[in-house]
Amino acid sequence: MSSEADELIFEQQLKQYPLKFVVPAFITQELKKRGVMPSPQNETRGAARFYCSGHVIVKCEEPMSVLGIQHPTARGIVRNVSKSGMSFLSAFQFYPCQKLTLSLPISEALVQVVRCNQVGKGCFDIGVRVVRYSTCY
Repeated sequence: MSSEADELIFEQQLKQYPLKFVVPAFITQELKKRGVMPSPQNETRGAARFYCSGHVIVKCEEPMSVLGIQHPTARGIVRNVSKSGMSFLSAFQFYPCQKLTLSLPISEALVQVVRCNQVGKGCFDIGVRVVRYSTCY
């Protein structure tokens, strides 16, 4: 199947999941940037991180039912990507080691949460490590 067809299917799926958070103003400007992100001083990364902005459908594969927490499938916004991970914005708080499936325009990614920071009212920045990518459509 062509990537144009994949992107059309993805756009149709996005319509099922309205965005349920407001992007904080300081992040709105960042989402307009493109290219390689500068690394913070004294931080060594295995791969370059790139500014990115696009919608993603987030499905929690491991709900925290023991805590009474259920995460519905929802829309998020990717902030940046690297060879081994990515960061995205979500209306939901996730916890380290939780597994999620991220549906992107041309693939799916099984990921594991490594960090979660609240960046605004009802808006969380989630950092994930990619376990594997697969074609989903």
